[in-house]
Amino acid sequence: MIGTAAEDPEERFQADLRPTLASLLAVVGPVSIDRVHRVLARAGVFAPLMAEGFDETDQRWSIEAVAEDDRTFVRTNDDLIAHLPTLLDGVTLTHHITADERRRHMLDAGVDLGVLSRRRHRLRLVGGGEAVFRHSWSHAPQVAESLAALGILTDPAADRHGSWVGPPGWLDHLPTNGWVAVRHDGGLLALAPCPLGAALAVHEGLLRAFDAAARRLDELDGDLEGQPEDLVLDVLVHDPDLLRAPGPPISIVFERLGLTWDGDCLFRTTDPRNSGRPLGQA
Repeated sequence: MIGTAAEDPEERFQADLRPTLASLLAVVGPVSIDRVHRVLARAGVFAPLMAEGFDETDQRWSIEAVAEDDRTFVRTNDDLIAHLPTLLDGVTLTHHITADERRRHMLDAGVDLGVLSRRRHRLRLVGGGEAVFRHSWSHAPQVAESLAALGILTDPAADRHGSWVGPPGWLDHLPTNGWVAVRHDGGLLALAPCPLGAALAVHEGLLRAFDAAARRLDELDGDLEGQPEDLVLDVLVHDPDLLRAPGPPISIVFERLGLTWDGDCLFRTTDPRNSGRPLGQA
């Protein structure tokens, strides 16, 4: 009889390990894979795997394999892992809302809000209803048709790189061409006007955190191996207290650091080696 995936001892173990790892990280916060391995080994979690003849290398590989689930976990280039839902809970992001976005009843994700779609594509709104993450594929109709056949909805009015689409009127309490603070709490999205002073207050600690995160990403010919949300998550893994109150939009932080996202690639427009200082400093 041909074996199934469920009969594979390593895959069975990884299926059991996933909720254990999620529960551990939700409590202790971001930690190194080595520390996770030590804690789980002391607790006897790997006993079933060892009984099947697997060694310590296989144990660590199992943790790494489970951590590849990027809807549940975040793993950084310096081998820290974190529980994604816990990391995003309480995050507050700032976005400049335009008249066009209000007309379309949408908030374009871009650099500022892209990280919110990493976990869920539907978020309940504090005032009722829900915001749904949609892409526009009007530039590629065949792709849109293929996605529709799979039951994946698109929206021609959405931004090519994704927009949060809410019910009519969900943005009416916000200033046109003003700043909005977007807070994510337990799957709920709350929108409120953001004071101009907070939106423009780019403090050095935030610049240093994003600069360090950019340096940790792999780089090839000036292109950083990742997307803006990868940078945001790296920042939160290393300092979970950041981005918890209204502040500058991430796009302004990127601008100060000489980082640019063209919709596909993240790259530097400033040499990071200038005197070893954070890119935002003269």
